[in-house]
Amino acid sequence: MNFRQISVLSIFGLACLILLSFIGLSASEGFYELSPKGFKVQTLFAIPEGIRGMYQGYPSAMALLGYMMFTLSAFLFLKEKNKRLKGVSILSFVFLLCIFVFFL
Repeated sequence: MNFRQISVLSIFGLACLILLSFIGLSASEGFYELSPKGFKVQTLFAIPEGIRGMYQGYPSAMALLGYMMFTLSAFLFLKEKNKRLKGVSILSFVFLLCIFVFFL
């Protein structure tokens, strides 16, 4: 693997962590639809204080950041010959759809 592939895979991994954090926060609220204000204040106390501001509001800055990261990893691996990297690209498109439908 070259540097470009490793960097895009790390971007994909970070975007997956962002998506998992949203799933965890939504699970603590019972998977209800987000209100226009975003997550409840009690739910946001589970997040470290340094990044708590990025989860506030609707759509949150963290959801937009995850959306951009999945878009980047989806389109950069689109023309790869390796089947695993094409699988990461397809998975990125699926996660893009999930973020768009549920968190934006």
